[in-house]
Amino acid sequence: MRTKVCLRRDSILSCRAYLSLLILVTLLACSPQEAVEVSVQETPAGWRLHVEDETFYVRGAGGRQYFHTLESAGGNAVRTWNANHAQEVLDSAEANGLKVMLGLWVQHERHGFDYTDTKAVAAQFEKFKTTVEAFKNHPALLLWGVGNEVGFGRKNLEAIEAVDDIAQMIQELDPRHPVTTVTAGVQEEEIPVILKYGEHIDFISVNSYGGIDKVDERLEEYGYHGPYLITEWGPTGHWEVDTTEWGAAIEQSTTEKEIAYYERYQEHILNAPRCMGSFVFLWGQKQERTHTWYGMFDENGKPYGTVQALQQAWAGESLEPSSARIENIRLEGHTFKASETMVGGRVASFEVEGEFADDATITWELFGESKAKSSGGDLEDQPERVSWLMNNGMVPYQAVMSTPDTSGDFRIFVTVEQNGFLSTANVPFYIIRSYSD
Repeated sequence: MRTKVCLRRDSILSCRAYLSLLILVTLLACSPQEAVEVSVQETPAGWRLHVEDETFYVRGAGGRQYFHTLESAGGNAVRTWNANHAQEVLDSAEANGLKVMLGLWVQHERHGFDYTDTKAVAAQFEKFKTTVEAFKNHPALLLWGVGNEVGFGRKNLEAIEAVDDIAQMIQELDPRHPVTTVTAGVQEEEIPVILKYGEHIDFISVNSYGGIDKVDERLEEYGYHGPYLITEWGPTGHWEVDTTEWGAAIEQSTTEKEIAYYERYQEHILNAPRCMGSFVFLWGQKQERTHTWYGMFDENGKPYGTVQALQQAWAGESLEPSSARIENIRLEGHTFKASETMVGGRVASFEVEGEFADDATITWELFGESKAKSSGGDLEDQPERVSWLMNNGMVPYQAVMSTPDTSGDFRIFVTVEQNGFLSTANVPFYIIRSYSD
């Protein structure tokens, strides 16, 4: 059992004189922050985190933006992947009543880091030691996440040994906060390695999307019987969905994602006794195969309907979508399906079908298809926007595309804004030239 820390209570002093106030402010600014003790305990309801004496079931999100919206939606925690903005994140979280899983970005071998390079490993260790010393007493700190999808295997054990050394250092410097490491799904070759060589890791955390229904079962199957967190989840991943003949991933619409968020939380997170909660991905926006796939906000900070669906799931309410219900994108009278081919050098009319409010705002976009082959959430460049779309203003649900005689793969997006939420859908398609070279 970790040593209990008693919170210091600053006395409220009289402010009769300006000088006394100035002295008080100076003393408070120089005094150490108040850490809280976080522990992992088994309860009648299952494994749970405890903050001091209170059960803390994680209703969290990954990112460092829109904390007020997160708190208003019923969230209580945020997760970061690195400590680059730790002070800002911790302070903002504290101001909004949130706790933080602070990430330490352990370098990946697939990015070129060599775990047999003892100097590089030692430098990484010292960097993290400085970070732990700096933030271990922040009152918003919940736990440490040492590494995200680093990848541990039996052929090369140096990475897990480095992670365990970092975890041991944290436990010595900061016995008040648990330490976890995050895996990409549940891999048969990885879990036993963590169990054998990660003795200072308090519990395992898992990133899982379409396979979230198998997390609990597979952890048990591969020998891990303890508590865990789901540290990324959300829509079905771009590596898990069907693709077109030319390899373009077919994305769920917001309408489909809302159902997925709601059901995955209710059925595979909340109902798993060993699961201590989760961090949904992503409380923000990023380009990953598309600019709409994972973010729960657009680039301007407007929320998608998935935010409302998650709020209802957290509250145990029925799913009542507030965003527009997009059913289909139609091309000149027929449902426009992924993998369709069009001939270039023509004018085509698109229409969106669904349930929309009278004051709904509809926006169309056309992009070239992403050529990214990256994995693990690595940064991607957004494809080039294509300026072939027009909206004649006569029919609000329609857009007209005038294509040159060209060839290539593209993706058309429609976004509907109503009731303060966005809903989007897209279709990848291919254009071929109307004549042979």
